[in-house]
Amino acid sequence: MSVAELIIRLVILGWLFSYLIRRHHQRLRQWVSKPEDPAIWTGRGIDASRLLPTLGRVRVDHLAGRKSPLKHSRHRQGLIALRRQAVERLSFFQKRRSDENEGRNAT
Repeated sequence: MSVAELIIRLVILGWLFSYLIRRHHQRLRQWVSKPEDPAIWTGRGIDASRLLPTLGRVRVDHLAGRKSPLKHSRHRQGLIALRRQAVERLSFFQKRRSDENEGRNAT
């Protein structure tokens, strides 16, 4: 490898590294919430009319207010079924037949 190729590769590597660091800092700035001015909310309430039906359901049955993610629950059920089948196939959980038991049943 010549010196020119080495320099070109190092420049490209430096550019890629700086680009990735810049993108990382942009994502961090978007993720960190900006502190809101508490004076905006002073003396203001929230409109709870949309929340009343949900609050009523939660008061009666606390599990009714919780929404289950269908997309993930089907996936989890499939994984649980696969694990159950794998455990059922283990030799420890198979029905064992010993020679003694077979001899007693034959007589």
